[in-house]
Order: sequence, then C-alpha cells, then structure tokens
Amino acid sequence: MAEGETGTPKTRGVQEQGGGVAVDWFLQNLIRLVNEEAGGSIGITVTVDGFLVSGLMVGGKEYFEAFARLFVGGFKGLTQDTAAKLEATFSGIGKIYDEPSDLLPEFLHLKDARVFHPDGSVAPSLQNPGVWWRVRVAAVSAFTLGTMSLGRG
Repeated sequence: MAEGETGTPKTRGVQEQGGGVAVDWFLQNLIRLVNEEAGGSIGITVTVDGFLVSGLMVGGKEYFEAFARLFVGGFKGLTQDTAAKLEATFSGIGKIYDEPSDLLPEFLHLKDARVFHPDGSVAPSLQNPGVWWRVRVAAVSAFTLGTMSLGRG
C-alpha cells in the first residue's frame, strides 16, 4: 500500500495517540493479531524506559484470565463463592477481546516476562521463569521478535 492509503498512517510508521504520543502502528497490528488468535503466543523483546523486557506476547483475554487466577490465589481464607466471584470479575474483563476490533490495541500483554537491566541483572531471578506483564504500547520505543536469555559465561 502506498503511504496514506487506508490502513497505513501518513506519518511513516508512527501514529499519534492521545496526548500526541507516537505509537508504532506495526506493533499494534501484531498485538491485534495475537489478541484475535485464542491461545496464540510469540516471543518478543521490547525496550521500555531503557530496560529490555522479554517474554511471550499473548492475547489480552489470556492475560486477564491468568491475572484473575493469580489475584484470587493471593488471598487465603476466601470462601469458594467469593473466590469464584472475584475470579469471574477479573477474567470477565478479557471478554472485550472476544470480538475482533478495528481499534488498534493500547496495551501489550506478556507471559513469562523478564526485565533485563542495563547493569546485566535480570528480574525475576533464574529460578523464576517470569511474570505476567502489561505495558502501554506508547511506552515501547523498540521491539524485536524472539526472547532473550541469559548467557552462561
């Protein structure tokens, strides 16, 4: 498609969101594809505020279902009824991803995410495979497909 045609931004690869923040439309379209493919995931590494964050890009629905389980699992002593209601509430947020949308996503969801600090340290530790992580797409300044791992030196 030529620049400015339907489906491509006129600004050569960036699109402004609220507040005039430039956002990578290509990354947003990759996220949209993952959101629409239930159970799909792909390794990705993004740069956010100078940190590299690496993990599996997953759909928003999967993220909210996992978030619900983790959140409810953090409370000891809940009745089964209360736990079920809390889990249904949080996992229910993911229903917004049940239908395809023409809107470009504003959030990236990662499974097994690890943060690589410029000093060489990594969070979580080697013993922890990673965390669920949600970040605003506007905060991502660069990305590459594939996940990073620690070298054994």
